[in-house]
Amino acid sequence: MSLSRAARLHALAAHRRPVANHHGRFAGWAIAYALFIAYASTIVGPSGFNFVPVDPEVAWRMFKATPYITSDAGPRADWIANLLMLVPMGVLATGAFWPRRERMLRWLAAGAALFCCLLFVLSIKYLQLFFPPRTVTLNYIEAQSLGSLLGVALFWAGYDRLFLLLSAMWGNGRRFLMIVCGIYAVALLLFFLFPFDFVLSTQELRERAAILPQQLFSWPGAGLSTMHRAVWILAGSAATAPLGVFLALRSTRRSLFKIAIVGFLAMSAITLVTMLVLSAAPSLISVVYRSAGVVIGAAVTTWFEEQGSTRWRNRLARLVPLAILPYVLAVFFVNDLLTPHWRTVPQALAALNPFGLLPFYHHYIVSKAHAATSVAVHLLTFAPIGVMVALRRGAGRAEVLMAGILAALLSFAVELGRWFKPDLQPDFSDVIIAAVAAGIAAKLTAALWSTSDGTLARPTASARNPVRSPPMAGRQSVDRRSETAG
Repeated sequence: MSLSRAARLHALAAHRRPVANHHGRFAGWAIAYALFIAYASTIVGPSGFNFVPVDPEVAWRMFKATPYITSDAGPRADWIANLLMLVPMGVLATGAFWPRRERMLRWLAAGAALFCCLLFVLSIKYLQLFFPPRTVTLNYIEAQSLGSLLGVALFWAGYDRLFLLLSAMWGNGRRFLMIVCGIYAVALLLFFLFPFDFVLSTQELRERAAILPQQLFSWPGAGLSTMHRAVWILAGSAATAPLGVFLALRSTRRSLFKIAIVGFLAMSAITLVTMLVLSAAPSLISVVYRSAGVVIGAAVTTWFEEQGSTRWRNRLARLVPLAILPYVLAVFFVNDLLTPHWRTVPQALAALNPFGLLPFYHHYIVSKAHAATSVAVHLLTFAPIGVMVALRRGAGRAEVLMAGILAALLSFAVELGRWFKPDLQPDFSDVIIAAVAAGIAAKLTAALWSTSDGTLARPTASARNPVRSPPMAGRQSVDRRSETAG
């Protein structure tokens, strides 16, 4: 047995026991996710909370007569979204039942997890009969059942690889960053193709071909101002920068030119595939700015590695106070809060949609693709708060909580401002998304700057507090401390 193979098996044995003992954690997350699905499937509706009492026996007869509907392109996107919604449920349920060592019990664990998921799906569909106008069809039962099965299969197939991956991640900032960027690349690809409503017939292909020329030669952000379009393009470039980071970390000898070629080919391929997605709006200009984002990510990574990561971490930490005001102004700008027109209090109260106070109501009433885009935008918008907190304070439990609270407060201020802006509606669910984004970003940032022995590299005192010595002396002192920390 080779040394590398033995090392991998040793790492697997070392990490399997701690993670396998987390059955309770898997079960807790499965219950929490099930409660979220139950809430989104019953409480939230087009007209808010709408419970209609029905005799249980009558509801049961209606449930047994659930129809199967031949779907077109519109319901197809909902069908796929319902399938994907149950994949995490299948993964979490399987983790809750997964045996510690006995391979023969895996079939039993997978069967128990699948049975629980199917029972949950049928129960939710039965409950939906009490919350009209919910759609209860065999189509959606089929989709959610397949999603549960896919989640079980994914956990089984990726169980050993997952824990080998976890053992390889922690304790090495470079490897951790490469793995995170690889996962991000897969997630970004799925985001570009969501909701996976691909062309499936000749008629759909003809209809798609009729509108493609207009989409391909249009600029992104149609209907937005020039400044907002510029922000849109910058955000699109930033979204692909982690792909450049991944390519740069995979091979230190790969030139920026080769990375640019790979990035251009990858973005071109994604654009070609999205031409076959009915709800997508591919644009040729997106190939350019997305490819530029890949190159920028690779260039910044190469430069940081040459300069020394610890030194630049401390320098970035000292820049955090200067970045706070521009960041807040940018958040207000993209949310149209820097214009002079405002509603009065009576006007704001009259314009408020009370259904919108239900968590995630606005995500329900729009298309699945629009809801996914909204979540992604808010995650990226408020993640910098977690990065800034981690750079200045580290990422312990208190710091992660601080990042979440700060992001929630800023998001609440933004939504409150949107309430008083004409033609806008607040969505206070974004406060939850902002807090989660900042907390995750704080943890990832701290893990990125981890040292080789597995301890988190915290900012030096000079990075957290201003240096009171003369500028040159202060700089030399910081450099010496950075070199010592490195």
